[in-house]
Amino acid sequence: MSSDQVIAACARRLLGRPCAENAVQDALVDLGDMMDADHVVVFQIESFHAEDRRPKRVACTSMDHCPHCGSRYGDDYLRLVEGDLRKELEAGRSVSVAVAQLTPECQPQLTARNVKHLLIVPLTVLGSWWGGLVVESQKENWPGPVLQDDNLTTVSALFSAYYERLTATEGYQERDKLSGALEMAGTVCHKLNQPMQVILGYASMVTSGDINAPEQIADVVKLIEDETRQMGIITKNLMGITKNQGADPPS
Repeated sequence: MSSDQVIAACARRLLGRPCAENAVQDALVDLGDMMDADHVVVFQIESFHAEDRRPKRVACTSMDHCPHCGSRYGDDYLRLVEGDLRKELEAGRSVSVAVAQLTPECQPQLTARNVKHLLIVPLTVLGSWWGGLVVESQKENWPGPVLQDDNLTTVSALFSAYYERLTATEGYQERDKLSGALEMAGTVCHKLNQPMQVILGYASMVTSGDINAPEQIADVVKLIEDETRQMGIITKNLMGITKNQGADPPS
């Protein structure tokens, strides 16, 4: 396929409604075939904090038992995108680099896989640098002129739009869950408040001296016990809801 055909195919895969489960992997395979690349990866940088480095591979051309990524994948790419390369990516510029030109600490895992060249395309989600699209090649004379800068920009925009939409959808789902939790909490508070007010009223009658005869106090204590049992029923219902989120709020 030509570059235009591959970009169109990627657009259909990534922005179609609904997207197939393996849409990203298929798009990466198409991109790798077009660029004559050996391995194509989407990675996300979750944190750059020195004590909390959390890069992760999101997808690649061989997601199941990938022979390229390995267990040290995250460390490799986190080191790779630090320093000057990181500045370029954060600025939205793609980076093409020969592995031999990388710093010594970045080379071992890549050279062990016989990777000669890398092309890293930045991905931006919700206005911030989110991660990258990495194309690896084991060939000496690479990359060729197959994918020009304007096409790289289009490819980056397609993948960025996919993950931005995914992030937004997850955000809506979380807000829906929070809204439901707050609504349930409000219902429970209202239900608990009623017996609590009754108990407070009865207790005030005793402490104020309005009721002081033993038989009257016994009656009040019984009423307080009844209201306390009602509160126990409400809390038991609440515990049932937390175990089964599909249950209706207690009535």
